[in-house]
Amino acid sequence: MKRGREYERSIRIDYITGLNQRYEDWIKDYKARLLVVDVDKVKFENKPEDFQYITDKIDAELFGLFPAE
Repeated sequence: MKRGREYERSIRIDYITGLNQRYEDWIKDYKARLLVVDVDKVKFENKPEDFQYITDKIDAELFGLFPAE
């Protein structure tokens, strides 16, 4: 996990809160297909099998190559 990097500690909490709110406001009206990944459970950056899981989900959605779960 890369959170807690030195430069992140200087970011004001009101900025982060506002940014998160903007994401929430944007996504609630998003009309296209959406892949939601629980990054607390799927560690695709460090685990090849989790990365494969994500790419399989994308392939399933785009090309029907793998069964969707």
